Amino acid sequence: MFLGQRIIRRAYGKKPHVYTFVTNEALASIKRKVKALTGRSTTNLALSELIAALNPVVRGWVNYYRHAAAKRTFGYLGYYVWWRVGRWLRKKHPRMTWKQINRRYLNDDYTYQDGGITLYKPARTRVTRYRYRGARIPTPWTTTADPTSPRAQAASR
Repeated sequence: MFLGQRIIRRAYGKKPHVYTFVTNEALASIKRKVKALTGRSTTNLALSELIAALNPVVRGWVNYYRHAAAKRTFGYLGYYVWWRVGRWLRKKHPRMTWKQINRRYLNDDYTYQDGGITLYKPARTRVTRYRYRGARIPTPWTTTADPTSPRAQAASR
């Protein structure tokens, strides 16, 4: 485990590949943050204020782990946040039915929105992984130095 990521090697055909996954502890930490933000003590906020508080937390966590093999984790996190906000709305409006809440707060994309702010969907984040380049990785030491280049002249001063 390293910086919230689990690193493993697996064979893919004849080549071994290295995969990084999000640890369960890292997922539990973001779930605790979401749960704290959508607790019963915050039902006095407007939905737009709640979304404005949730989005930076979730987006920052997702952008940190977007280089891991985490697409399923992002999908689960989006599901978890969506249900926490839905249950928060039920506590905020106890006399409204689910149908009334959905009609009032859900958009066509089935995400919560209020006041022009939409709940962030982590599963839409593009996972960018490294490419296996093997021995074709360029090295800066094989090139010859040009003494007339500005970099070489600045280094000699």
